[in-house]
Amino acid sequence: MAVIIQEPTLKEIIKDAWKSKIYILLFGVVFFFISVLLVYFMKPFYKAEAIISSSFILNNIEEEKDLTVSMENIINFDDLFISYQQILTGPVTAKAVINDRVRKIAEQDCIFKGCNREFVIWNSQEFSDYIRDKVKIEPVAMTNFRKITYEHPDKESAVYMISVLHEQANNIIKSRIEKSLEKRIDYLKKSLEGDLYPDNRKAVVKMLMQYEYILMLTRVEEYIAAKYIEPVYVSNKSVWPRKYIFITVFIFVGMLLGYVIAGIRKS
Repeated sequence: MAVIIQEPTLKEIIKDAWKSKIYILLFGVVFFFISVLLVYFMKPFYKAEAIISSSFILNNIEEEKDLTVSMENIINFDDLFISYQQILTGPVTAKAVINDRVRKIAEQDCIFKGCNREFVIWNSQEFSDYIRDKVKIEPVAMTNFRKITYEHPDKESAVYMISVLHEQANNIIKSRIEKSLEKRIDYLKKSLEGDLYPDNRKAVVKMLMQYEYILMLTRVEEYIAAKYIEPVYVSNKSVWPRKYIFITVFIFVGMLLGYVIAGIRKS
């Protein structure tokens, strides 16, 4: 014959809780003091943010219609922006920015006061793993903009980390494009040294002028892959720990634990 187990009613639960009030209050108070101590020894973390978008330098040459077509064929700015988002936290950028200041910033990224994050081997790959975990790139609503965020106990360090990563990622992409353009320019110059039909020579000269103009624009632009829509800024209020939520959750867990222990002792 099956045994029917009746679930306790709300009235019975309240009655049990009232009987266990000593344990509930005791554990609630204990967990309250534990949470206060934890909050006291935790470092406050501040969030640095920046809004970026594709650096569309075609706006600089709107009047040059023939050149604009050539520019679009040579440089796909959507691809550049995607590459930027991948490179920003990759090992190549990590290797470019790695220095004593960056290492100190990474080591200070620890929850409790007086502690430091330890790296097994301080190299570009391990630092890349760190920034991939800590630096977040998120879409902004339904736009093509992206938000870069980084949290750190020191406000200036948080701003510096985003700024240096953004600059180096752009520089890496810019350097690659310049090298590609320089190779094409050298090839076209060598082509002009040979025997060409007048029409072909005219076409090569025009193409060479376009490449040289694009190279000039690339060198003039500060950020070719991504530019700031909103510069890096940091919150004045810490985002971690959220003291009231943290303490409230701890008190609730303590009271629940007290209720469970009281029930175990009765049984």
